[in-house]
Amino acid sequence: MWNIETAVTHLNNKAKSGSISRCATFVREAIEAGGIKIRIPAPRSGLLASACDYGPSLVEQGFKPIENAELVISDGIYSVSGQTIGDIVVIERIPGKHDDGHIAMYNGQSWVSDFKQAYGIYPGKAYRTAKTPFVLYRYAGNQSAKKEEQRNSAQLIKIVYPIPKNERGQEFSNLDDIMAHLNGESTGHYLLGRNGMWHSGIHITNATTPWCALSGHAITEKAAFPLPYKGKQPIRCMADGEIVAYRMNQDYLPLGWKTGSLNLSGSFVLVRHYIQPGETQKSGLHFYTLYMHLAPYSAYQANPTWIVQDKLPTYSPEWKAVAGTNAYKDQHKLDALPKGSIISWDKKDSQRQLKAANGRLYGLVTIEKIAGSSKLNVGTQCWTLVDNNNILPEIEPSWWKQLASPSKEMMQFDKVVSLTTPITIKAGESIGHMGFYQAPKEQGIDSRYQVHIECISSDENLPQFLQNPDKVGHDKP
Repeated sequence: MWNIETAVTHLNNKAKSGSISRCATFVREAIEAGGIKIRIPAPRSGLLASACDYGPSLVEQGFKPIENAELVISDGIYSVSGQTIGDIVVIERIPGKHDDGHIAMYNGQSWVSDFKQAYGIYPGKAYRTAKTPFVLYRYAGNQSAKKEEQRNSAQLIKIVYPIPKNERGQEFSNLDDIMAHLNGESTGHYLLGRNGMWHSGIHITNATTPWCALSGHAITEKAAFPLPYKGKQPIRCMADGEIVAYRMNQDYLPLGWKTGSLNLSGSFVLVRHYIQPGETQKSGLHFYTLYMHLAPYSAYQANPTWIVQDKLPTYSPEWKAVAGTNAYKDQHKLDALPKGSIISWDKKDSQRQLKAANGRLYGLVTIEKIAGSSKLNVGTQCWTLVDNNNILPEIEPSWWKQLASPSKEMMQFDKVVSLTTPITIKAGESIGHMGFYQAPKEQGIDSRYQVHIECISSDENLPQFLQNPDKVGHDKP
């Protein structure tokens, strides 16, 4: 239980008249004064943690990111829609100006960090000018608050189809549209498979949806599919929920067969959901969606493309000779690489990375796509920063980020993991990609890329839920 009043009073009493560049310390100590211990994130550089990295630490202790929180500007004051006492705002960094970002708490009248901010959530002009992106967090740690939030959010639960209609990400227009698409599948139908055996899910394969397949590097895979699949679109989470278990295999699982070893993808993700269409819990239901045969970790390493997260400096390949000297800043410098650009880089190749005189890690990358204006050209090789999340994998599932350093739980491989702290995931976010799968048949071997999807529930309230006890929609037939 967090005492919001105590935390706000502590911060009000400690705040200075002007900034002393210790926003994270002041806000963290105020939260802890209210009865919650906050983990300090790992520092990006030097000895101090960055304010913009406190989001995961807040979530660990019962704070929830507020969806659709929007910036509101009135009379020069920058507020957040729906802001309430005790809310915490975490603001992204401004590279080159404010590299640590910012954090502040709302005291019911104004936003406070290490000082009482006169212009709302932003502590300075640079943030206000850029309208820097932020995330609003609200405490929901006591049980009654959790139940109320769960009920409210369940009423607004978003549901999507697990695949897009084409490689451009277009949505299916209706149920008939996607069913017509899946009629092209020859295997994995619900409720019975083509062998007449019980089959409680559906299969979606590269036969109908090749844009969701991702190739690895197995010899049998290359023999069956010489042209690799690039994972242009992901398999998507079908409803708002939380990941409660997963298995991420490093590589394909071998399956012994009379003609030799077969390969299959054994990775899976299990997501828990709650929906309550009526006003009472009688109409509520906990259910799960399961996504099996997802591509292994090695398949993502075989497709080393990355998205640039900030505007980054670049240097020509010859820069390697001076990178370790004081001349690293100025010699062989090229134009900046815009945020959102796509690059390819093999982080396993030691010849394509180096540590410069400033202690930062640089990679020799190839530019695949340029976002925005730049004098650089597609195909250019150059050195650029690759540490501190300045680049992120282009096609890795979004939930992987929650299992990367400095998270409390790290990604574990080749075992079933039941998460201590479930990972929040929204409908439409990436679960993974179809993995390579081989199965024996009478005339040889069936090779394909597929995902097996199930929707299941063990909730004792299921019979009552199906009766629609709150009569939802009865007045709107």
